[in-house]
Amino acid sequence: MPKLRAVMLLALLLSPNCLADERLFLEAWKRVQRSFYDKDMRGVDWSAVRDELLPDAKAASTPEQNSEVINRALKRLGASHTYHFIPSQREYWELLDVFFPEGVPENLSRGRFDDGRVRYVGIGVVSRTIDGKVFAIDVYDGAPAASAGIMVGDELISVNGERWSDIDAFCGKADQEVTVKIRRDKDGPTTDVVVVPKRLQPRSMFLRAMKQSAQVVEDGEKKIGYVRVRSYASESYQKQLAALLAGPLAECDALILDLRGGWGGAQAEYMNLFGSLAPDVDFRMRNSEWNSKSESQTWDKPMVVLIDSDSRSGKEILAYAFKARHRATLVGTTTRGAVLGGSSFILSDGSLLMVAVSDVRVEGQILEGHGIEPDVRVERPIPYSVGRDPQLNRAVELLSTPPTSSHSKKTN
Repeated sequence: MPKLRAVMLLALLLSPNCLADERLFLEAWKRVQRSFYDKDMRGVDWSAVRDELLPDAKAASTPEQNSEVINRALKRLGASHTYHFIPSQREYWELLDVFFPEGVPENLSRGRFDDGRVRYVGIGVVSRTIDGKVFAIDVYDGAPAASAGIMVGDELISVNGERWSDIDAFCGKADQEVTVKIRRDKDGPTTDVVVVPKRLQPRSMFLRAMKQSAQVVEDGEKKIGYVRVRSYASESYQKQLAALLAGPLAECDALILDLRGGWGGAQAEYMNLFGSLAPDVDFRMRNSEWNSKSESQTWDKPMVVLIDSDSRSGKEILAYAFKARHRATLVGTTTRGAVLGGSSFILSDGSLLMVAVSDVRVEGQILEGHGIEPDVRVERPIPYSVGRDPQLNRAVELLSTPPTSSHSKKTN
């Protein structure tokens, strides 16, 4: 019965009859008009955008088409944390859990979720289309895909003979073996990998992935700790990080903190785990004044922080602080530049609308649209990389090399 309910739920949420016309478009348009952090809509004529795209919304016949039109409208605002998601996207489920970690309230879920908890059937892979092909850009530690041997860089071709998809391909297949066809080498043969999808609760999955990512890399006489924080959208992640630093990583001589990918949500005061280093962060809603929000140290050893173009939001605030305080060397590529305060709204068809509801300044600076530059730039090509990670390798190299003056000295 649970499997049948899952299939029926997804079918309901994806049904073409679920407001796949201009009503959903207008609902999203009005919500943005009421909630967007800038009452002047960043200089965009929001009414003109509605009038221009309304015919396309009327012509939409599926949730996917309607979502595409909504996102075209949202893109005009040029703001992060402003996007529309539907249940056929992995991000929909993960963001629901980010904003409703204790479960979706009944008045919002309207019975769409068992006990309100956010769960989806999947294998724990983040995929991305690159040059027309789908690749694994992340594989969550401890998730079914990792257990089956799927690696970052694998081309994801099909699931049980059907075209790859993050959600639809696994719907109704929890605890059943499925065959994922991959290609690991660009000109090599395809390989069938047997995976057992699970009902995944995002926060539990991210906490498990963080714990299982923790490892000690021994380089000569040095012990270098490593831990990856894929989501920072709950204090529970910070507590687990602190526990790892006080536990299995306590005897390490240095630390690599991996903030690549995943979700933001980190609070400025989280920096105090590494010293009294929290930056002053100010927030302003559309009808309010600027408000400040800031908060001990347990880790004072050398550090490298890994960042990339998918490091976003609160993770960027931490990256800013690590760099500004010369507390760690940033390795990787420039962060997303997505530093606004976002909130989410469940629309009448069950889809999810994220809206930027507050502007953000970090020590008086605007990071939105700019991002944080690394101290040491290292690219990480994904397609057919067989899990190779030159950014991590460079971090280990930096921490293994004795510093010329202090561990915070920048390296080019």
